[in-house]
Amino acid sequence: MPKVSAPYSAARRRQILAAATRCFARRGFHQTTMRDICRAARLSSGAVYTWFPSKQAIVADMLRDRLRGFEEALGLTTTVPRDAVRLYLDTVREAARAPAQGWMNIHLVSEAQRDPFVRRVMRDVTRQGVEVLAGALRRIGGRRRKTAGARARLLQAAAFGIVIQRLLDPRGAASFDLAERLLVGR
Repeated sequence: MPKVSAPYSAARRRQILAAATRCFARRGFHQTTMRDICRAARLSSGAVYTWFPSKQAIVADMLRDRLRGFEEALGLTTTVPRDAVRLYLDTVREAARAPAQGWMNIHLVSEAQRDPFVRRVMRDVTRQGVEVLAGALRRIGGRRRKTAGARARLLQAAAFGIVIQRLLDPRGAASFDLAERLLVGR
């Protein structure tokens, strides 16, 4: 196989991940086949398998990408840690505005009940996300520093809950701003 450039490889990978996201949101992880993903990406199965050996590998990459993106963006906010929390909530707000992404997350949680690999990856990425948030909350400082881990877990749980509420009833959903005020203070 001829060697491909890094930008080409990254673009192809993003193309496959975007197609998989649409498929998972529409049919769920369990019902989506690699063939469905190939069709949605408009690629041959050989091309898709070049980048991802399985659906599980696609899911793992999707979840790790989200965490990487958050960590990279967080690196830009190290001088103002409170911005890290806002950044996290903004990231979750975006997921709430993109129903396909939100529904895919629900399907992945459901799949984690059946698939130990998906469960392990989701657990690891979730824990890493909480650690990143807790670190930001600790840097904010003050008397609440000792509760940073608990507040990070609560912030993450509240954000997930708000996304689900928005998917089911956009007008009746709780506010991300309220979650930020309650958990971080403003």
